[in-house]
Amino acid sequence: MSRRLAAFFMITIFVFGLTADVWAKKFDLKNLGEDLLKAAAGGAVIRQIAGPLNDFLNSLMLAHHAENRDFTKVVPIFSVGNQAAIGAAQVSGPEELVNDVRAVFCLEGTFGNIYRAKCYVPNKSSNPLNLERVYGVGVTAVIEGFL
Repeated sequence: MSRRLAAFFMITIFVFGLTADVWAKKFDLKNLGEDLLKAAAGGAVIRQIAGPLNDFLNSLMLAHHAENRDFTKVVPIFSVGNQAAIGAAQVSGPEELVNDVRAVFCLEGTFGNIYRAKCYVPNKSSNPLNLERVYGVGVTAVIEGFL
């Protein structure tokens, strides 16, 4: 899939996900703007507390004998699907790859109204218009709150 096509799908998913309630109430730019502002502010807050949150998650896993052996860091996660959400995601992998991750996008969908799928995409940018997946990095923890 070309980068432009991937970016188009990401933009479409992001916009439809952020505005799920808006579409149900008819299109309303005011709510879209509020959601985007909340996402930007939430991302900034997550970046400010990323270090202590990363330490907390590593301690939590260590206490349950499931410690991370690779380099970890916490970045904002933006979930799109049935409801938009922002939170924090801990990514893990080789240090040089983890350092490239700026945000994680969680793409949600349903399959046959029976199953729900969540795809976690570590990304070089926090801009949904610029999907550049970082391969070789995994998501080890997620903390979310709904917008």
